[in-house]
Amino acid sequence: MYEEKTFENILNEMLEQVTDVDTSEGSLMYEACSKIALTLEKTYADLSRLYDNLSITEMEEEFFEQFATDRGVIRISAKPAQVLCKFGQDIESGTRFNCGDYDYTVISVYDDSGYEYIAECDTAGTEPNTNIGDIEPIDYVEDWKGGVILKVIKYGTNIEDIEAYKQRFKELRYNIQPFAGNKAAYKEYISKYNDAYGGVADCIPFRTTDGKTINVYAVDSEYKALNSDKVTSLQNYIDPTTSTGEGDGIAPIGHSVVVMTPTNMNINVAVKVDLDTEYTWEGVKDSIKAKIEEYLLTLRKLWSKNKKCIVRVSQIEYAVLSVQGVIDCASATVNGSAKNIEITYSKIPVMGELTNG
Repeated sequence: MYEEKTFENILNEMLEQVTDVDTSEGSLMYEACSKIALTLEKTYADLSRLYDNLSITEMEEEFFEQFATDRGVIRISAKPAQVLCKFGQDIESGTRFNCGDYDYTVISVYDDSGYEYIAECDTAGTEPNTNIGDIEPIDYVEDWKGGVILKVIKYGTNIEDIEAYKQRFKELRYNIQPFAGNKAAYKEYISKYNDAYGGVADCIPFRTTDGKTINVYAVDSEYKALNSDKVTSLQNYIDPTTSTGEGDGIAPIGHSVVVMTPTNMNINVAVKVDLDTEYTWEGVKDSIKAKIEEYLLTLRKLWSKNKKCIVRVSQIEYAVLSVQGVIDCASATVNGSAKNIEITYSKIPVMGELTNG
């Protein structure tokens, strides 16, 4: 707002008001005005920051979180993954173990006859969701007989993205309120499920053309297709199939709900890449895939809002060019086509194969 109020501009304005006195650099008047101009520049910067933080769109993360919390909209915090572990012996609750880069704490018995336990990762977020393998004790375990993480049974989630948090705040405070099974209510059901169990980020609810059921398409914490266990769990939470429409879940009486999930659609990319002499294709391939996946993730996060995704070849090329070591790229194709691909809500784009040439 006060971009023109720089030290130089403020100082010049002040010196222009002075007559019959030496204002050259180093003079007494110049030095006195310089100190004031420096203070005023900071004051204007603070005022500009304050003005920006009056708008939800421009508000800084720290201030917005406090602003929204004061108005009853709490940011969804990061949650740790829970895993199923199998040991060679009985394990006490609270015992800590390590697997790869992450530590875990045993929290409950899953099947004591098979030495199976549920452990929770000490690190919240989505990164440990793929961490499976042999584990080693951190705490002393007498006559240690080994153990392994079998699978993730509750996916970890990251702290709510700030832009998603702002959008949710606007929807809850300024748009249609969740009530009696409207679309906003189903969004709220998903949010409550995620708070309790994790692993579900968003949904698209709609009534079928025959009007008999409500289909709810849902995606996981990485905005990809849910696994079958999670679909079943979410179905039982919203409207159990054994008593559909009876209100035994969180959905209202009369709402027969079918929980579904979109199909992961592999986005296979072929692109001709020119590299700096210090780089090789194998050396940059994973970085390129990661950049393309970042782009696809932005599309997936808009999935429920737009009801579709358009994978643009130009954005794929932009992602490739942003990787260090890539000088140029050309002839990019997506799933064998040089044209953009439009995907409906029943599919969700995920990174597939990447080839050079």
